[in-house]
Amino acid sequence: MKKLFCIFLLVAMLAFSAFSARADVFPVLAGSLFSASAEEGRLITLNGDSISFRGSGIAVNGSEIMLTEPGEFVVTGKLNNGRIIINTGSSEEKLSLVLDGADLTCLDGPAIYVVQAEKVRLCMTEGTENTVTSGTEELMDTHDDSRSGAAIFAEDDLDVKGPGKLTIYGYLNNGITCKDDIDLDGGTLEIYAANNGIKGSESVEVNDGNITITCGNDGLKATSTKLGKGYVEINGGSLTIFCEGNGISAASDFVMTGGNTEIYTNKQPIVKVGGSRMVQGGAVYGNGILLAFN
Repeated sequence: MKKLFCIFLLVAMLAFSAFSARADVFPVLAGSLFSASAEEGRLITLNGDSISFRGSGIAVNGSEIMLTEPGEFVVTGKLNNGRIIINTGSSEEKLSLVLDGADLTCLDGPAIYVVQAEKVRLCMTEGTENTVTSGTEELMDTHDDSRSGAAIFAEDDLDVKGPGKLTIYGYLNNGITCKDDIDLDGGTLEIYAANNGIKGSESVEVNDGNITITCGNDGLKATSTKLGKGYVEINGGSLTIFCEGNGISAASDFVMTGGNTEIYTNKQPIVKVGGSRMVQGGAVYGNGILLAFN
């Protein structure tokens, strides 16, 4: 019996070694069976006025959620008045916040607030509709220069990706504010904002997605005066802006290589730049008229 067990053990070890050697051929299967990461299973469930969660790197204090480790976090459910705060400190790893049918509201500030992180990817699961709201609808048409912030506010780089849908209500001020670089890389994005739709201090880059912005000031805005920063770049996707300010406002350059952009505003210029306009592809329409930049 012992001899038979030893033979069985030897065969199992040889089989495992062979499988490990072929792990590059079956990366998903090998990872899920033998090298599951510690971040798997991180789930945050919003229950109106309470929050439940599983996994590491998550702390809950009342209606506030703090994420303190890089990796992937999945959020589902509805939060009536609270926020998600992201602070991974000096870690050089990225954090992915996956909205999987999530509805977050914060009445007095950002519903998603990135304090510090190397980069945050905000993703929406395919087939889901997600909502992020700051303030209340009564504030939408009240222009108050003392109000600041955004429904989503990031101190560091932010990527927004699909393939699902995200609706943002920035009743307090902006829809999205990023103090660094913001990239829009896919999905369906609808933004309603009292002030600017999307404000990226360093840059705003649109690469893909179906984006609609309705706002009380500028649609896309980049403000940095640093060398090589302060630009707005559109490389793809479909973008429609209804605004009271400039459709696009760039402290330095406006670059377009693809995609289709439609802007509706009474403000001139429709595309405002502090540097140059470089349109190498795609099209920009202002109030239904194709704009020529060359």
